Amino acid sequence: MKIPPEDLRKYKLIPVVSSVAAELGIRLYLVGGPVRDMLLGKETLDYDFVVIGDLRSMAFSVAERLGVGRNDVTFSKFLTASVRYRGISIDFAHARVEEYPSPAALPVVRPCYSIEEDLGRRDFTINAMAVDLSKEGFGTLIDIFGGLEDLKDGVIRVLHAGSFRDDPTRGFRAVRYAKRFGFRYSDETLSEFDNARNYMGLVSFVRVKNELVRSSVEERRVEMFIDFSRFRLIYGMQAPEHAIRRLDVLLDGRDRSHWLPFYLLFVANSADKTEVLRDQMTRKEKNAIMSLLLALELPMNAELSEIHGVLRNAPEETLLALAALRGGNCELYLRRRPLAVTALKGDDLIKLGVPRGQAIQRMLKLIEVERLNGRIKTLQDEIQFVKSQLSRNDEPTSNS
Repeated sequence: MKIPPEDLRKYKLIPVVSSVAAELGIRLYLVGGPVRDMLLGKETLDYDFVVIGDLRSMAFSVAERLGVGRNDVTFSKFLTASVRYRGISIDFAHARVEEYPSPAALPVVRPCYSIEEDLGRRDFTINAMAVDLSKEGFGTLIDIFGGLEDLKDGVIRVLHAGSFRDDPTRGFRAVRYAKRFGFRYSDETLSEFDNARNYMGLVSFVRVKNELVRSSVEERRVEMFIDFSRFRLIYGMQAPEHAIRRLDVLLDGRDRSHWLPFYLLFVANSADKTEVLRDQMTRKEKNAIMSLLLALELPMNAELSEIHGVLRNAPEETLLALAALRGGNCELYLRRRPLAVTALKGDDLIKLGVPRGQAIQRMLKLIEVERLNGRIKTLQDEIQFVKSQLSRNDEPTSNS
């Protein structure tokens, strides 16, 4: 099968890159996602090329042709190169084969000189197709694993047994592609999810987080996170389906940062709470987790004042997750916490006669609770409340 030249030339950089390859005598192929999306009739801004030849010369020559400086060209130890051009990443890789020294380890790569060998290392049949961009074979589709047929049938199929043992994060990608395109899992792929779950504990948190970030901006992220739970891909944890759906409603749009409240839904249901803090987590991520675990100890019918006592300084992601899990006053607290910002500050309270020291913090917390409950709305309300507290007590006490 051949891709019509006019379809390939819709991608404006293909003629540029292919002409550079021809001048250098380098064999060039378009591979993976761009080929898949092209065959699906979907627009893509991705440019993923495989070269057989001098990778460095190819990357620098393309950059020069596009008027891009050498500082915008990067290389990796995995035989890859990337050229940044007007906000687009043009990605190159030398044809290569991979060996996994142990389950979930990063692969050891070595160059090969056959596009067929290179395609054999990929994750799914629909991503294991290439289009020849050389002058002689321009537009020829190379499909040795039946990827085109699986595209037509709507199937996510692994290339070989043990695929998710080699790289457990392929489980996340299987779900993402299935939900993005409305495809189903083949029997071979379904059997691999056990490998993903069993070996995910060997995968660094950063790699898992990257998969969650990518999924968080997808249009069908709800279905993705439901299947992450179904297959227990996130370190064996699961999350209630109702909470996943509710959280999607509570969140504003889709953003890369939304991975964290989704992740917290899984943490809340973890059987072993001592295992939820992981290396490579940021301080904010750890704070969000610890705040949630404390809040989960509150009674289901906790008052706003009780919730505020635990979550007063918690990240908003914690509030979102708790609201999705419990609803009720937890969701009400999510909406009202912005109202708990006091107009009066410490110096103002001292001028009103509040003693210095811990009494200041206690009075501020009392004002915050009154604001949460709607009993205080203005600066004047706060002043009157402070005066009434001082007239009744030497130091403020809770009236909750």
